[in-house]
Amino acid sequence: MTTTFGNKTRPGQPSTFSRTVPPDTKALITEALMDPALPLAQVSNQMAAYLNAISARMDTVQAGFTDLNGKSAALQGVTVAMRGELTKLQQDDLPKLKAEVAAIKAEPSPIGTVISSLLTEAEISGMTGVWVLCDGRNVAGTAYAALTKRNTVPDLRGSFLRGAGTRAGVTGWAGGTVNSHVEDSTRAPRTDFSVTSRDPIRNSGNARGISGSASYSSGEAYLFPGLNTNRVDGGDPETRPKHYTVNFFVRVD
Repeated sequence: MTTTFGNKTRPGQPSTFSRTVPPDTKALITEALMDPALPLAQVSNQMAAYLNAISARMDTVQAGFTDLNGKSAALQGVTVAMRGELTKLQQDDLPKLKAEVAAIKAEPSPIGTVISSLLTEAEISGMTGVWVLCDGRNVAGTAYAALTKRNTVPDLRGSFLRGAGTRAGVTGWAGGTVNSHVEDSTRAPRTDFSVTSRDPIRNSGNARGISGSASYSSGEAYLFPGLNTNRVDGGDPETRPKHYTVNFFVRVD
């Protein structure tokens, strides 16, 4: 039997090489078979060496697939865990969150909440709940009255709001008791004031009388100024900072 390779032939060799053999291996084996002087045993050894190389490559590919399968399994585990968390979120957490949001929308402010607004009582009536001006009115029978045990709301007309209680370690920071009025007061100025005035009776040194520089003589009348308390009029009925006027409302129902 004659095997043909291209335009070359080698007598007595079976045609057993497929086109599916890797190109580099096929070319090398072809070259070996075309050399009549090359023993078949050597050709067989070369073929075995190349087959071993191919087998090693296959092992490497197989190892790569095994590693990929391991990573795929790990990824699948993470995916399952994420699906579990998502299911929990959808079944447990999300309904709770929706319920809390609905509750906030239904009751945005608790009874007794005081807000400042530029709206009038008629304009603010569209808010959730019942809001009234803090003008001292009677609200007997409302939730506010039941909670505070008071039938009237505070009268905050012309008042500033301040936090209740006393701040520890700071002198003068006393806000008073919650839901109560505190009278105004004036603290001592941080900087001393000085007033310079001219006393017509008092002269420097030992000068006598209202004027003159002669020394005091026996039998002469001499004027001794005494203590004098004066009142300075003026000022305003209250001390206040610059401010902008708003309405205070309290929720009663």
